Amino acid sequence: CALPIWGMMGMDGGDNCNDGADEFMTPKPMDSDCNELAEGDSLNVTEFVVANKICTDSTSSSTYRYILSNGVTDHSIDEKEGPSPMCEIPWFVKIPMTPTYSSTISECQHLGIIGIATNGVPFYGAKEGTGDNAVESEDNDAIQVPWPGHASPSEDWHYHNPHIPIGGSGGSYYPSNDTLVGYALDGYKIYGALDDDSVLDECNGRTTSDGTYQYHIRTESQVDDGDDYCNSDGSNNWNYILGCFHGSLDDTEVGQYLDYTLSDYTCDETGNTADNIGFTTGDQGEGMMMGGGGMECPDVSGVGWFLIFLFVACPSFCIWKCGPFQGTCPPRIVRAEDTAKLNTGGGGRGGQDIVSVPAGAIEVEMA
Repeated sequence: CALPIWGMMGMDGGDNCNDGADEFMTPKPMDSDCNELAEGDSLNVTEFVVANKICTDSTSSSTYRYILSNGVTDHSIDEKEGPSPMCEIPWFVKIPMTPTYSSTISECQHLGIIGIATNGVPFYGAKEGTGDNAVESEDNDAIQVPWPGHASPSEDWHYHNPHIPIGGSGGSYYPSNDTLVGYALDGYKIYGALDDDSVLDECNGRTTSDGTYQYHIRTESQVDDGDDYCNSDGSNNWNYILGCFHGSLDDTEVGQYLDYTLSDYTCDETGNTADNIGFTTGDQGEGMMMGGGGMECPDVSGVGWFLIFLFVACPSFCIWKCGPFQGTCPPRIVRAEDTAKLNTGGGGRGGQDIVSVPAGAIEVEMA
């Protein structure tokens, strides 16, 4: 889809609760084969054209855990949601080995990565770009993401659903409360669901008997999908995976492994490094890196539509009505390289003011 970049400011799903969420970029897909299947179809993992690849390095540094992944699942897909394929995304995640607990919470970004599973597939929050609940929704037309996850239009596969396929799989499966399913971006570990979630705080965390703080996913029955997404403190009520962060995000990095030397990262006890895993390197495909994973083709509303009208519809009408070089019109917005075509001596012809913006700023193309 193509969306004016200012219009994206008003999309329902991308607006954070308190405008204070740290946003992390989603890498562009690699220019390689993808696991293709039609919406509603199934695909056995043995038939994948591109296999799961992950390197988790906690030995090269005592300070940080490094996770390099191509974002492809290690399990079959029994029913695909959406038209986009599962493509290789060159994920690189750096998180603290020993997270720093803070009594002040940090908000999870609404769109995009909030953690990463032990199989290298990222966790996204419970919102879709439309603002709907991706796991449970009262709107029959809303996107409902099943347990295997799905890909956004930019082809990045991810999980929303708490039926996380670690240690098992299926629409009724939940990992046990002692199963490590992944890591939050603040570095704390995420485990399976508890029978009694009343011991969890607003971020889905608890302190164990040995003093360790950790997160747990919540089952669908433990989340009231009828509640509004946001709480006033920035935590969220659709906390299937996380409600917020209680750890510091100051040292967290999310990027693409293409920017790093793969041989620097030791993946297992045998000494294999990331360059032995066979990660795809080289060129990347179409699309763009974007904070918040805002490739869900969201609805544009509110201030977004106003800005679309102000910066697109209004100047377009002016050009149609008055012509590009004549008449007295409101200020026109033009590409920077086109300003040379206009009489810039005191504005445009007929006293028309010119507001110059960088080339391509009016509209961005999304894969």
